[in-house]
Amino acid sequence: MNAFTRRGATAVAALAACTVAGIGTAAAYWSAGTVTTTATATAATLKTPATPAVASTSATSLTVSGSLPTGQLPGTAYTLKRGTTTICQPTSSPWSCTDTGLTQGTAYSYTLVAALGSWTATSAPGTASTQCATAPVFVVSTSTATPTVGTPFSITITKRACDGSTDTSFTGSQAVTITGLSTSPSGKAPQVPSTVTFTAGVATGVNLTAYTAETTAVTVTQGQVTGRSAAITVQQAPAYSLRLDQVIHSSNNTPNTPVALSCTDGSGGNEAPKSCTQTTPTLSGNDKAWGGTIVLVDQWGNVRTNTGAPISITVANSAAGQPTSTVVIPTGQSSASFSFKGLANGSGTSTVTITSTSPPLNLTIDGVG
Repeated sequence: MNAFTRRGATAVAALAACTVAGIGTAAAYWSAGTVTTTATATAATLKTPATPAVASTSATSLTVSGSLPTGQLPGTAYTLKRGTTTICQPTSSPWSCTDTGLTQGTAYSYTLVAALGSWTATSAPGTASTQCATAPVFVVSTSTATPTVGTPFSITITKRACDGSTDTSFTGSQAVTITGLSTSPSGKAPQVPSTVTFTAGVATGVNLTAYTAETTAVTVTQGQVTGRSAAITVQQAPAYSLRLDQVIHSSNNTPNTPVALSCTDGSGGNEAPKSCTQTTPTLSGNDKAWGGTIVLVDQWGNVRTNTGAPISITVANSAAGQPTSTVVIPTGQSSASFSFKGLANGSGTSTVTITSTSPPLNLTIDGVG
């Protein structure tokens, strides 16, 4: 009598492959208990491992870990793979392996393969990137090293990966912070975009407008990624005007007192043409004097150097006995100072008129006293 018909015998036969409706590829085995004339086939699936967890530990290595399935078919072996490369063969749970000799700033994927005979079950991939030995950066270049105040210029921004190559995956509209250009003396803020469009890691034709004459550099930042251009020198604007600065009033009672002016018309500061009234102080006492500095500026309040002929400015005081005087801003200079005596004594006031034909200036100041 053979083993399959003998009462009380157990027979086990391995199948090379077994497909059971509704189950798919499976490990199948014969299991017969105490039988007389028949044997029973029981099919079970090979369990798929969970997705490995991948952690970045350095610029050249990744740590991969996980747990093996519970209730797996006896004899199942496991292999961790990166592509077709075997990294390790976990035998217990939890497990952990380290993959070394990798390239910095590069993404790698790992799968855990369960195998029993010719049957296999593969996990979903776990992916992570190695760290960067050097941080990614923006490379910033300007269309000119000498832009002019009030005139747009452009920059080009390139995103570099940590290996120095252009990060072609960096694309589309990106929020960035662009700094380095100052607000003008008259309060005009620079024009810079808050979002920039990148194509394969490069943004071109990004327009900026500076309103302050200065030597500076343009910095572009997004999170931890930053980059700075070479130095640029923003040139003075060609248009200019005159501004009254550093007005000082004094008397025998109160020497060298700054004067506050309330002005209308014009734009910013004390730029002309405009009409002003001295609001404080009106000093009492004797030997009163009044003076200030006239400065050549552009339309955004940047101090300019006179590159043309000397500029003559007339200063007149309506107080009796006060002569009209002329002050000059020489070629190569940016300012000229003037002073005169106000009302000789007492608390009266007068009007000061400051005029120039080129650049035009017609500034009247009431309440001088």
